[in-house]
Amino acid sequence: MAGLKYRADIDGLRALAVIPVIIYHAGAAWLPGGFVGVDVFFVISGFLISKIILGEMERNSFSFIDFYKRRVDRIVPALVFMVVVVLLVFSVLGLPDQSVSVAKSAISAIFSVSNFYFWGGSGYFSPSSDFMPLLHTWSLAVEEQFYLFFPVLMIVLFRLKLNIKMVIAVGAIVMFVFGWWLSIKSPMFAYYMLPARAWELALGVALAVGVVPKSKSIILNETLTALGAILIVLSFFYVRSDMVFPGVAALIPCAGAALIINFGGDSFVSKRLLSCKPIVYVGLISYSLYLWHWPILTFLRVVNASVHLDRSMVVLGMIVTLVLSIISWRYVEVPFRRKDLGDLKKIVLLGGGVAVAGIVSFLVILGSGFPSRLSPHALEAVMAAKDIDPLRDECFGTKERGGCTFGDQSLPVSYIVVGDSHAAALRPAISASSLVEGERGTLYWMKACPLLDGSRRVNHPGQKECKTFKENVWRIIEGDRSIETVFLGGRWPYQVTGTLPENGGSLMTLMADDVTATYSKNENELVFIRSLKRTVDRLAGMGKKVVIIGSVPEAGFNVPESTAMARNFGREDKARVPFEVAGNRARFSDEIIMNLLPESASFYPVLGAFCDDEWCDFEKNGTPVFYDSNHLSYSGALNFIAPVLSLQNQNGAI
Repeated sequence: MAGLKYRADIDGLRALAVIPVIIYHAGAAWLPGGFVGVDVFFVISGFLISKIILGEMERNSFSFIDFYKRRVDRIVPALVFMVVVVLLVFSVLGLPDQSVSVAKSAISAIFSVSNFYFWGGSGYFSPSSDFMPLLHTWSLAVEEQFYLFFPVLMIVLFRLKLNIKMVIAVGAIVMFVFGWWLSIKSPMFAYYMLPARAWELALGVALAVGVVPKSKSIILNETLTALGAILIVLSFFYVRSDMVFPGVAALIPCAGAALIINFGGDSFVSKRLLSCKPIVYVGLISYSLYLWHWPILTFLRVVNASVHLDRSMVVLGMIVTLVLSIISWRYVEVPFRRKDLGDLKKIVLLGGGVAVAGIVSFLVILGSGFPSRLSPHALEAVMAAKDIDPLRDECFGTKERGGCTFGDQSLPVSYIVVGDSHAAALRPAISASSLVEGERGTLYWMKACPLLDGSRRVNHPGQKECKTFKENVWRIIEGDRSIETVFLGGRWPYQVTGTLPENGGSLMTLMADDVTATYSKNENELVFIRSLKRTVDRLAGMGKKVVIIGSVPEAGFNVPESTAMARNFGREDKARVPFEVAGNRARFSDEIIMNLLPESASFYPVLGAFCDDEWCDFEKNGTPVFYDSNHLSYSGALNFIAPVLSLQNQNGAI
C-alpha cells in the first residue's frame, strides 16, 4: 500500500466543498444543498488520515502519541484562536443568554463534544441557529470522535491479520444502513452524531485501503472523475434541508468525492480544474475559511437583529472572512504545523489560549451573561421571554388538578382546554374571554400532542407519552359529566405539514393512523383531517360542545431575542414577518379545519389579529406578544387575544 503523496486536486476538492457551505450559510436560497460540502470534507478526511495511518503501520512507525500530536497541531490552534475571539466579542455584544450559550458551546468545542451540546438544542437549519456562532464546530467534534477509535481498530485488524478491505467495506455498508435508519427514526440525533456520519468517513477509509480498485483506462478515469464533479455540484442544487439527511441523499456528494479521489489522478478535472492555483489556495485555507465564516455571519445577524442579511452585509462578511482566514492560516495554522516552533512554545501558546477561553467562559456563565450591561429598553424585551402563563407547568399532562383550575372556584369544572403547548399558551385568552363567562375550567396539555384521535407521529421521541396522554384525556372527558365544553388548541400548521419554521423546514415528523399505507407529506395532511374529524365526532357523540381555536402564526425566530438585539444596538425594528411566510401556513391550516367541521362545532380564528395582507406582527405597543418563536406570552394572550375572542363571540363564531 503506497504512502500518502501530496495531491493538489484534493486541496481543490476542499475548495469545492467549502465555497458552497459559505454561500449557503450566507443565505443563498438558490443553493439549497450547499451544506453538503461538510459531507465531502468527511470523505476527504477519512481518506487522507487513514492513508497516513496505514502507511505508518506498514512501516512499523505508527505512534498514538505522534498521531494525536499531529491532530492537535492541525485542528486545535486555529480553533482555539477563533473560539477566544468569538467569546470576547459575544461577551460584550451578545444578549445575556447568548453570551452564556456561547460560553458553554466554547467549552464543548475545545473538548470536541460540541455536537452533543447542539444536539440538545435547536435544529441545525433553524433560524435560531443563525445566532449561534460556534454551531459549525459540531462537524469538527464528529471528526475527532471518529479518530479516537479508528487507529485502535486499524491496529487490531493489522495484528489479527484480518482482511482489512473486507472489514472496511462491510463496515462502511453497515454503518450507512444504520445511519440511514437513524436519519429516519431520530433526525436531530442523526444530523449531529457520529453513528449516522461514520459511514462518510469510512468511505474515505475504504478508498485508502483499496476497496475500490484503480483503473488504468484514461477514458474511464476521465469519465468517472467528471461524473464525480457532476454529482457534487448536482447535490448542491438537488439536496434540501427537508430531506432525510444524512441518508441516501448524502450518498450523492460523498460518491462524487470518492470518484474524484479514486480516479482523479491525471484527469482533466483534477489536473486542469481542481489543481489550478487559485482553487488550490482556497483549499489550503479552507479550514480557516470554515472556522471563521460562520461566526462572522452570526455576528452580522446579531448586529442586524435578523437572520436575513442584505447583499452589502453578505459582501462585507465575505471580505472579513477571507481576511481573517488568511491571517489564521498564515500566522496560526502554518506555524503550528512546522517543527521549528518547538513543542514547549506550542504547549504554552495553546495552553494560554485554552486558559483564556476557560476563564472567560467561567466568568460569563457565573455572571449570567452580565445583563446589567443592556439598556432598560432592551432588558424589557429580554424579560418578555419569561412572560409565561404561571399555570403552564401546574397543568402539564393529566396529573391531579391541584392548582390547575381557573374561574369561579365555587363551581364544578364545566370546560376544559386540551392540546399541545399552543393550547396551553391560549389558556389565559380563553379563560379571560366572554366564551366562558367566569365558568370554572381546567387545562390538559402535552408537548406536540393535540387531541387528534387515532393518530400517531412515526418519528417523534414523545410518541409513547402522547399516546398515554390522549388515552387519559378521553377517559377524563367520558367520566366527567360536568364537562360541557371542550376547547381544542394546537399548533395546527405543524400538525398539517409536519414541518416547523424554526427548523427551517427540516426534520419533518409525519403522522400516521390505521388507514396509512405509506408515510408522506400528503398522507400526513390526510391523517390530520381524519383524526381531527374523529375527535370532533367523538366529542359530539358524548354531547360535548366543541370549540376549536384557530392557528397562531409562527414567527420562526425568537421574538423577544430579536427585539432585544435590535434595541441593544439602538434600533426599534418591528418584529414582523411577511404574510406569505407566516400567514399562509396558518391560513392553509385554518381552511382545512373549517372545511371539515360540522355545524355543531365552533371555530374561532385568530390569524387576523396578527396579520394583514402583507405582514404578520408579533409585537404590540412595543412589547413582544410571543415568549419565543411561536408561543403566545401570558400578557399577549390576556391583553391581545382574549378581547379578539370576546368580540368574535359577540359577532358569532365561524
